[in-house]
Amino acid sequence: MSKTFYIINEHELLRIGTASYIEKNSDWKSLGDAPDIEKAFSDFESFAKNGEMPSVVISDLNFYGKDTGFELVKRFHELYPQQKIIVYSMFFAPGIVQNAIQSGACGYVSKNATSNELLACMEKALLRHLSNDEIAEKMNLKKRAVENYISAIYEKTNIIDRAELIRRFG
Repeated sequence: MSKTFYIINEHELLRIGTASYIEKNSDWKSLGDAPDIEKAFSDFESFAKNGEMPSVVISDLNFYGKDTGFELVKRFHELYPQQKIIVYSMFFAPGIVQNAIQSGACGYVSKNATSNELLACMEKALLRHLSNDEIAEKMNLKKRAVENYISAIYEKTNIIDRAELIRRFG
């Protein structure tokens, strides 16, 4: 499975620079970008027709006073429920992060984060609904190590199973 991404951000330099960094420093490939919501949805209509959806969408929250990024995430989630969306924004207040996740984003990265943190968030977005075997294979770990990590997460969060973990943390 190839790992692909698509960036939505009104700033051309940020779109190009982020895509360039990701492609140069990982095995991810860009499927394109958009400066606004209209172009993004137009591109996604084409992706859907061609059967080649990006693995992850990286989207800002602000678009020149038009629809907010929250509305974009909600619309994407309604039209393409399997699409993984990471919000990449300069705003990092807890209420904003929570609103993004409740709108359907699977991750949130501050623009103050390191490039490696963005790449890690992209990788985690792909691991969300995988089995322990699939996670172990993708992360080059033994299945038992994955089981131990998941058990530790359950213990620290007082969660009893994966379904509850996904419900609580997306």
